[in-house]
Amino acid sequence: MSRARKPDPATVDAGLAAWMDAHPEATLREIEHAVDQQLSTYRAALIAEAAQQAGSLEPPDCPTCGGVMHRDGKRAIRQLTAHQGEVWLEGQTWRCPACGAGLFPPQ
Repeated sequence: MSRARKPDPATVDAGLAAWMDAHPEATLREIEHAVDQQLSTYRAALIAEAAQQAGSLEPPDCPTCGGVMHRDGKRAIRQLTAHQGEVWLEGQTWRCPACGAGLFPPQ
């Protein structure tokens, strides 16, 4: 399973600079698209990192019934961000013994 490593901001800047050098007559819309493409990888890595940190080791409350959830194994999933970046989330899954609701990824 392929996971994106968080690129250095300088790498993102260099990628955009290279694109600009290759497209000196780009329109504003084309520049905006290029910036979005360069940032999507970095943005996805930041989202994955934040989501992993948000995955608490403390049992969360069930979002359905409010009961205390129990550990229910671990898993990994691939998500697409709003800007079409790829995010891999790995971690603890939770299950509510009262209502059966499951929780993953961290919310």
